Amino acid sequence: MTIEQLRKYKGCEHYSDEEAKEIVENLRIFAKTIIEVWPDICIDNQQIKHTVKTKNDNSLILNEINKAA
Repeated sequence: MTIEQLRKYKGCEHYSDEEAKEIVENLRIFAKTIIEVWPDICIDNQQIKHTVKTKNDNSLILNEINKAA
């Protein structure tokens, strides 16, 4: 991202060259960090879907048990 690109975002038009340069550099460092860490925190979508489905199924079962009680 460049200073000019940053200033195109609403609310970022007023940054001085020095402020914009620092923000762009911080965004670059942040993006690089995420890319480096991503493989360690990436979860397979199928695993997430299975976990959500299991939680939903368990909630339905608990609701039915509570209704019967």
